[in-house]
Amino acid sequence: MHVVIIAGGSGERFWPRSTRDRPKQFQPIISDRTMIQETFRRVYPDIPAERIHVVAGPRLKDLVLEQLPGLDEPNLIVEPEGRNTAPAIGLAATVIHRSRGDSIMAVLTSDHLIAPRERFLQALDRASMVARSGRIVVFGISPSRPASEYGYLEVGLENIPGYDFEVYPVVSFREKPSPDQAAE
Repeated sequence: MHVVIIAGGSGERFWPRSTRDRPKQFQPIISDRTMIQETFRRVYPDIPAERIHVVAGPRLKDLVLEQLPGLDEPNLIVEPEGRNTAPAIGLAATVIHRSRGDSIMAVLTSDHLIAPRERFLQALDRASMVARSGRIVVFGISPSRPASEYGYLEVGLENIPGYDFEVYPVVSFREKPSPDQAAE
């Protein structure tokens, strides 16, 4: 498995602490480590450094290398320009496929709090098993309130057979709905 950490961002959330030149993933928000350092440490050393990749824009390249000294520099994928999450994932998939062939790829954002680590690694291992069957796997959490700043997954009611853990099909996805749609 290869892990891709998406580390772009405009620095608009958490302003004024987060800025264009130092977005929130490069800030120590939940511990003495920055969010991107927390994300890297969430998977390393269970995933070796040679299989951890970071996607960022040119203005953040030096900051990524400064904050992640364990990252192999060739594994920093610099976007020609920021175009949002899906193109960043596509670029990473292309780079990994060209250099390493067909691989399972886990995509993590650089600014999420996920705990406990051991449970996350177990979920990642299970996701890898499901992905080997040719499926795309997504993680989600149950919302605690309507929020228009997040995407919503609608999952099927029946567990996909063949696993000794829960796996549900995604029926639909709605990216950042309006407040009324989120409440619905």
